[in-house]
Amino acid sequence: MKITPEQLKINLGAARLYLMTNAPFFGALLYGTEVNVNSDESAPSCAWTDGNEIFFNIPHLNTLLTDTLEKDSSEKTSEAKAFECITFLTIHELMHCMFTHLSRRGKRDPLLWNYATDISINNLIRSWFPKLVVPEGILMGDELGIYTRMHKTESSEIIYDKLLKDVKSISLGSNGKGKVEYDTKDGIASKEFIADLQGETPSNSEELKDKWRNKIEHAKNTCGDNITP
Repeated sequence: MKITPEQLKINLGAARLYLMTNAPFFGALLYGTEVNVNSDESAPSCAWTDGNEIFFNIPHLNTLLTDTLEKDSSEKTSEAKAFECITFLTIHELMHCMFTHLSRRGKRDPLLWNYATDISINNLIRSWFPKLVVPEGILMGDELGIYTRMHKTESSEIIYDKLLKDVKSISLGSNGKGKVEYDTKDGIASKEFIADLQGETPSNSEELKDKWRNKIEHAKNTCGDNITP
């Protein structure tokens, strides 16, 4: 299945409505957040954020959707799976912004930091939105059985420090896919992931932190302190 830019925009609008209805806190956070769509094949990934705005790329996204639909065994229609995949990615990028992950990176290795932040948020998304189709390449941190010792509420900084002990190498391939190799009890194993924290640490990091802190407070005041759906 392939989607056009127009179909993606329709899905993104439906994702906004889904969040406003089912998870108002996230719907309020997404409100006013710029979501951009492009078709440039040299784009860095299928979906990414610069800490302020969210970006989707049609060619890379279609590759991801094809991979996801081929491996997902649920009885949902292709259209429903695509919508849920796009919704998952929207929440994922929104949470990177919400937790100001790009601003918090500092001098850490960009790819390993991306990997650590993905683990920190994807387990939360999976627990809060258990019925959504998980896009292929999305990390949960337990694929190879070595991160089950991590608590779901551990910060990205703590996860990053633990990854330093296990990861042997990490690299960036085509279509914005990162590849990590790490030690397991059975030897070296590898996993691909979506590299979606793009760009240098923002020069206006403090301004971005204030922006998202204010958006979070507004969402809490509007929807209550419970951020779970």
